[in-house]
Amino acid sequence: MVKGSFRVWENVILIIGVVLVNAAAMAKVFTELEISMKFLVVCFMIMTAALFPRPIWLAVNWRRLSRYEPLSVVVSDVLPIWTGKGIRRSITLKFGKKKNQYEKTVCGVLFMSAVEGSQYEALVDPNRPDEFVIMPAGQANAAVFAAVGVLLEIGFLSWFAYI
Repeated sequence: MVKGSFRVWENVILIIGVVLVNAAAMAKVFTELEISMKFLVVCFMIMTAALFPRPIWLAVNWRRLSRYEPLSVVVSDVLPIWTGKGIRRSITLKFGKKKNQYEKTVCGVLFMSAVEGSQYEALVDPNRPDEFVIMPAGQANAAVFAAVGVLLEIGFLSWFAYI
């Protein structure tokens, strides 16, 4: 999964949680109010909810994606990029027929081997080639995000009940 509205929702949910934590911290420092630990746990639960838009997007759009044209994707070029925190891989993908050959560059697709010549399947809308889902990496992404999100929410909920 490379592009989609899920990216916007992940960022919006994460920003809401971060803003709430920062507002609570600023209120505690500047006004010396006593901020409950339960409020902070709820803020972390909101931030954890940012893991759920990706699996929900894939589940909701699965029927639409199944109508897309499945194309073979070949990793044509892998370029390591030093970001200061580590190395990210810029992966160039080529897919499509000889006439309509698309070339897209993506960074940091989880569960996708960055080896030149690797082949995957991409579900591509012929009318909008910018939107595509790489399988099975997209399914693995959604499953891992959902599992980690559920485990973190359960952990935060039990912490909330304990406080």
